[in-house]
Amino acid sequence: VDSGNNIVGIMAAPSTSVADNNPVLQVEGSMSGNAPIIVTASATSITLTNAKCRGHILWFGSGSTITINLPDGVQGNHIKVIMPAGDVDFQPTPSGQINGATAGSSLNRNSAQNEILELICVSANKWYLNNP
Repeated sequence: VDSGNNIVGIMAAPSTSVADNNPVLQVEGSMSGNAPIIVTASATSITLTNAKCRGHILWFGSGSTITINLPDGVQGNHIKVIMPAGDVDFQPTPSGQINGATAGSSLNRNSAQNEILELICVSANKWYLNNP
């Protein structure tokens, strides 16, 4: 632990000369983990928080149209959405944008059957959705 620079090292002393913007957590060797999966078997909408946009995976079991209400978002937020069937509407906050559209405009993916969609927040209120 280097409390003067607010960084932690595992298996080695932390360094302030690491490439990649001096990460706060530095691991020498390998690290593994599982992404949390949020299962919403019958929901038709969900409102996300920034805490739920840190690598979580959403799985919807319903074949209905799903509305995902996004938070303002902070740079680096990312989430994956698995749709076994149906449509999905992504709704940003009134000041939020998806794929550069007008602020507050929703984005729809029709018939997102068996697709994995990924949203990434590149800066405050600016989300990008992949195009499968």
